[in-house]
Amino acid sequence: MFNCFHRIILRFTLLFVLLASGIFLSSCTSGDNSDEIIGFVLSGELPIEFTNVVLRSTGTEAGVEILGTAQTDETGFFRINYNPPLDPDAVLYLTSGEIIFVPNASTSGITPSEQVRLATVLGQRPVERDVVINERTTVATAYAMAQFFDEDQIDGPSPGLQNAAAILTRLVELDTGDTTFFLNTFPNGSSTTTQGAFNSLANMLAACVRDENECDTLFDLATTPGEDVPGDTLMAAVNIAHFPWQNVEGLFDLSLDEQVYGPSLGSTEDITAWIIAIRYVGNGKEINGPGNVAFDAQGNAWIANNYVFQDNPLDVACGDDHVLRLTPTGEDAHQALLIRAAVFTELATASHSTLTATSG
Repeated sequence: MFNCFHRIILRFTLLFVLLASGIFLSSCTSGDNSDEIIGFVLSGELPIEFTNVVLRSTGTEAGVEILGTAQTDETGFFRINYNPPLDPDAVLYLTSGEIIFVPNASTSGITPSEQVRLATVLGQRPVERDVVINERTTVATAYAMAQFFDEDQIDGPSPGLQNAAAILTRLVELDTGDTTFFLNTFPNGSSTTTQGAFNSLANMLAACVRDENECDTLFDLATTPGEDVPGDTLMAAVNIAHFPWQNVEGLFDLSLDEQVYGPSLGSTEDITAWIIAIRYVGNGKEINGPGNVAFDAQGNAWIANNYVFQDNPLDVACGDDHVLRLTPTGEDAHQALLIRAAVFTELATASHSTLTATSG
């Protein structure tokens, strides 16, 4: 509560000073600006100063495009004015890194090394206007978008790229950089190791962000079996997402150096690989004994439900004849509960009816 209140006061104070003085933070873009994003680049509660923030668009025929840039001030604050892309499939994302100019003044924040690059994914328009970029949002970006990294940029086809961007919002709140209620509570939260692993991963990055001497350790541990050495914190997180079984204990030890985010893992007994797995239960009143699962072309999961849902798991349950349909982010899809015979009619009339089946 204090942290959120502190950020609100900080933003209000900064805005008041800017309005009173008639001075506005500059951003670089071209053309007439019709939209803006304002936010902070932080490590925990510490501002990351004088770092370049870049807003990009991806997921369209135009490929990856830069929409605008800005530099953070001593409070970590930035503002980007930009022309929003017209394509509704466009996915917007932010990265921070590269120091352009550092004034000769002592400050209380972090002036990062060139090895520090953080990120967050805003998704499709309309996007969050007020954002935070930190180590948590960077881990969420690396894991949610892992298959869509091309060198050091994010790009890919629809609807996979758009679904991945939506799934990221199940991990972090874009406007605060905090973990979500969904990740913090049942069926996730303390019921699995994911919440702790996620925060431990963020702490690994924080070790490098706050002490550049730790960056070499992070990059050594995150080097792939094919000797792909990451050049910054974002790509280190991507490498870990691609090879989660590698250097588990060494990465865990590094996560203890900076305990910025919690709750985190207490020992390596809690984890055998740096996997971020999240549980979906739909509306919590239907799934009981899920069987075969199939995924359609839009990324929705079709799940054969073997038993009628019971509030008391010890009660006798009758066999069920329904198929459940969940969106890529785990919510009930349109007409989520279907009688199995009706599924074939639904698929026959759908514009994309190809299913990929898995056994459960």
